[in-house]
Amino acid sequence: MMGYCESDWISDYTFNALYKWIATDNGFDMVAGTPVTYRQIFVKADGTLTMGDAFPVYGPMDGQQHTVTFDDGHSATGYFFPYDHIGGGYIMVPEPSHFGSLKVPDFSKVQLIAR
Repeated sequence: MMGYCESDWISDYTFNALYKWIATDNGFDMVAGTPVTYRQIFVKADGTLTMGDAFPVYGPMDGQQHTVTFDDGHSATGYFFPYDHIGGGYIMVPEPSHFGSLKVPDFSKVQLIAR
């Protein structure tokens, strides 16, 4: 594949063409389902948590399951993905509409404050 855009990316035109081809080839239901917004939480080797971005995820989530508790008492199942070459990893958790902080007992020593 070849792109002509700056940096290491391809044009929107080429991306859209590839997206449509993959959706058709793999079955449109794989990409047309209802997305769930997940928040990415980075876990350092010492258990420190850092807030990542939220983005839509299509399809089921996989990974090591951990309970994530939000400051309002609501909890959800987060999915941990360890790094393969260093300690730590990241957790993907379904994001509630609003929260001020969260904690993951298996990793964090203190609550993570949302940015």
